[in-house]
Amino acid sequence: MSASTKGLEKKEHILECAKKLFAQKGYDGVSTRLLANESGTNLAMISYYFGSKEDMYKEILNKNLIHLRTDIEELKNPKLNPCEKLNLIVDLYVERFFTNTNMVQIVFKEISSNKREGLSRFVSAKMMDNFSLIESIIEDGFKKKLFKKTDIPLFIMTIFGTMMIYINGNYASFEMVGAKDTKEYLNTEHKERMKTYMRSLIKNQLSK
Repeated sequence: MSASTKGLEKKEHILECAKKLFAQKGYDGVSTRLLANESGTNLAMISYYFGSKEDMYKEILNKNLIHLRTDIEELKNPKLNPCEKLNLIVDLYVERFFTNTNMVQIVFKEISSNKREGLSRFVSAKMMDNFSLIESIIEDGFKKKLFKKTDIPLFIMTIFGTMMIYINGNYASFEMVGAKDTKEYLNTEHKERMKTYMRSLIKNQLSK
């Protein structure tokens, strides 16, 4: 294995450790010293790969946040109607949310804290780019008379608020959906249940 390959693997290992720590403790609760201990590295190596904790945090976000304009090529297909496009989007989000819960928790903590204006704006800008695309799809549905009028911002907040609250759920949430623990709560059956619910929500709210 080449030195460059080993270096890349080490960097990815540090990022994975950082992602778990940020999800558990939030940005302020993770020091570079803690990260060095947890990842089995040292402060010099973290500085070499990332520069600062904030730069590392931004790299985690860039690597893991959904970018609808590039992550779903099918959205460019002119044959798909607006409802089909929205279904593709919610399916992708549910899939990613259920398989990358650490990332959801990181984003939820950041947008809820408002402690670091620069980082909060960075996260919001990434999210708003996706939301603007969703808004344009819904407006296209209005123009084609496929959708009935609705409050688009609140509708988008309803969709993503539901998913974020679910992924950040606690024991009361487990009980509500009939799951005994986190593993069952996030299993394939509940993931498909969420996709079905979200598709139904879109249909009921928008379809004429």
